[in-house]
Amino acid sequence: LEAFGGHAVAGGFTVKAGKIGEFRERLCEYCARLEAVTDKESSADADVDMWIEEGDVTLELAEAVLRLEPFGEANPEPLFGIKGVYLSDVRLLGADGRHLSMALRGSGVRGVLWNKGEMVESLLRHGSSRYDVVFSLTVSEYGERHVELRIVRLTRQPPQGA
Repeated sequence: LEAFGGHAVAGGFTVKAGKIGEFRERLCEYCARLEAVTDKESSADADVDMWIEEGDVTLELAEAVLRLEPFGEANPEPLFGIKGVYLSDVRLLGADGRHLSMALRGSGVRGVLWNKGEMVESLLRHGSSRYDVVFSLTVSEYGERHVELRIVRLTRQPPQGA
């Protein structure tokens, strides 16, 4: 790096000319050594700003949330949650299948779960399960303008009667 700086949750840097590939490789190696962050030590609800109903997820809500931007350390992006939803149309996304795309069965609202393509088999195997979904909202311009979930956590609910 030629220069760098930033604050607790953001950073800026300048990579030497011709060194982007090496930088990318070393950064990926470093990230692979990090332990995954889990919610085992804290309440699963601790990071959710508001639990809502599936029908509350609208383009109007997403647009209202986006008016609160820019998000960052002093203004964190709000996280919403919906309890007990069924998922549908679960599929791999991206040329390398690293991401997941899915819909909430009741409303058809689509969501993306980044870098979790390895979960596809489990989600398909448990297709009749209900999930608690934690997400942020965005507006997608891909195709017709619509609300989209950026899913940050899926938690499968235990089967009824278990």
